[in-house]
Amino acid sequence: MKKLCFIDCETTGTDPKQHGLIQLAGVIVIDGEEKETFNYSIRPFLQDIIDDGALAVNKKIRQDIEAQSEPRTIYLSFSTAYTLKIERGGDLHDAFTDIRLTQKLYNTLT
Repeated sequence: MKKLCFIDCETTGTDPKQHGLIQLAGVIVIDGEEKETFNYSIRPFLQDIIDDGALAVNKKIRQDIEAQSEPRTIYLSFSTAYTLKIERGGDLHDAFTDIRLTQKLYNTLT
């Protein structure tokens, strides 16, 4: 059985040291068949900078983001629901940024 999880992130910018996740979405594929999708909206950490350009790209306003679930809630839900193996593909710049920002979420909350 071959299990894959494809992840896409939306962020408050492109620098993982300054910016954070606002969305973590993905699809679980088993033996080439889509089995499940997930889509979490995340409020950034207090120290994360929210870039106006990122807001425009994501078609969000600050009030929308501030009303999203706090990171610990999303992390606990995500980490208990899924055991993942990440295979990188597509646009590597975006993939590496997504991976670093996902790691930031994990490292901050563990």
